[in-house]
Amino acid sequence: MPAQPDSRAREAASRSNLALLSVRALVASLRGSILSVILQPFVLALGAPVSYIGWLESIGGYRGLVPTLVLPAAGWLADRLGRKRILVAASLFGAASLLLMTLSSLERNALLLTPALVLFGVSAIGGPATDALVVESVSPEQVGYAYGRFSLAAAVASVIASLGGGFAAEELGFTPTWIGIAILEVLAVLVLIFGVQETLAVRRRARVPIRQLPRLVVGLLIPPPALRWLYAAIVIDTFAYGVGGALLYGFLADRYGFTPSQLGIMNAAYSIAWMVSQLPAGRLADRGLTRELMIAAELLNTLIVAIWLLTSRFEVFVATMVLLGIVAALWSPALIAWVNDRVLPERRAEEFGRLSGAPGVFAFPAPFLGGLLYEQLGFAVPIALNLLGLVVADIILVWGMPRER
Repeated sequence: MPAQPDSRAREAASRSNLALLSVRALVASLRGSILSVILQPFVLALGAPVSYIGWLESIGGYRGLVPTLVLPAAGWLADRLGRKRILVAASLFGAASLLLMTLSSLERNALLLTPALVLFGVSAIGGPATDALVVESVSPEQVGYAYGRFSLAAAVASVIASLGGGFAAEELGFTPTWIGIAILEVLAVLVLIFGVQETLAVRRRARVPIRQLPRLVVGLLIPPPALRWLYAAIVIDTFAYGVGGALLYGFLADRYGFTPSQLGIMNAAYSIAWMVSQLPAGRLADRGLTRELMIAAELLNTLIVAIWLLTSRFEVFVATMVLLGIVAALWSPALIAWVNDRVLPERRAEEFGRLSGAPGVFAFPAPFLGGLLYEQLGFAVPIALNLLGLVVADIILVWGMPRER
């Protein structure tokens, strides 16, 4: 009989964890959405060229050099030191990054954005720990739906931040906008420290003899055999995105004169579609359709980039952002559920870290290359390379990913 109250207590703790993690996801999404909308126009406003945007993205952006270096180790540490401790550290790095961006705006000094993006890249260490916390707060058959609920909070925040961030940057200026999201990040740290409960059952020593360090580093980057085709597709997709899609807002601001408000509308359209599609996609992932969802997402992504080559109209780019939001909703819960089925529980965060970081080993120079290609050859060349990479990734996913666990 005593087991029943314990079971109810654990269930209540799990619900509380998911709710608080959703609050943290909301704040992180506010920060990320505002960054994606205003950072690239901000760099141009400071007088820096598009190639400098590429440099910043290569350092601390999506699959940049710094996240690539820290993410695999972050997952390994989260499996030993605990998920919560790593997540708190990640939020502190994020807050420091935003403070440097504020100083860059005050001083009108674009060079300060390099260390700011380094710190922002280090804040990515929270990704594997977050994924593990979400997965471990629910039963295995609810992973896709739980991740969908978690992502829903991020999507809701993204809608608000995309519209509000662009408007704030135009009406209030960049400096107050950076200060506002820095304050939110500090509040998120407090939520993590005083609210979220650790889910790691057994902690292990994080010490490694120096002679074994090279072997550990290589091991953290090489995926297990069951996941290697998936990694191949993600590496190619990541490099392709870095050359083109990662710099899209900068391209559009420089080439077509899109304003922060227009970029905010585009990002909001993406977030609304992501928000509406997220929970149904999570349900489908829990029904065993993870492989099909990932393939559908990649094919739709290919169509979107092809449209970018054919238009200069703002409303068409908004429509493609709606489709891109559906891509994100299909991909994320399916990927987490598919990988979760193929790794041991004690290596879960390590695998999520490898999945987030290892592709960047090959892809981190891509945004800098994309910026140079844009300056020398124009908009079409980096976007066409993005499209080519997606076609190759499509082929790998369709023919290379196994159906069985």
